[in-house]
Amino acid sequence: MAACAPRQRTDVVVALLLVVGGVCALSSLAGCRSGRPSADQPALAVSVSTLVDAYADDVAQANATYGDKWLRVSGFAQGTGPWAFDLGLYLLLAGAPTARGRVQCRFRKADRERLSELNSGGPVTVVGKCKGLSLGKVILDRCDIVRP
Repeated sequence: MAACAPRQRTDVVVALLLVVGGVCALSSLAGCRSGRPSADQPALAVSVSTLVDAYADDVAQANATYGDKWLRVSGFAQGTGPWAFDLGLYLLLAGAPTARGRVQCRFRKADRERLSELNSGGPVTVVGKCKGLSLGKVILDRCDIVRP
């Protein structure tokens, strides 16, 4: 019977980890708009150019500065479209109407109408959570358009 004790403990630990992981995953999906910036903890204001340049210069340092933080990013709308597996929509932001560096801002499908109201090349400010660099673009997740 004593030989089974370590195995049983391992099974219990694995089960607890799975339960905790599942609860965390479900809570992040259910409350995808929770944990937003507030007056006490406002989003860090940064331009598209500054953000793109930071990731171009040093990804590790940029992740330390901006990664997993709420950012308020101002730039110019460069187009929209569906993102991976039709999970939502994205808006590309550029630092200037003809700039090359881009920030991909991810939105919920429910934001389709608000995104369609944007003028291509027009100024826009977005608040979102920085998820780092992917395929040459800085990614902001859980985004909202803010009015100046």
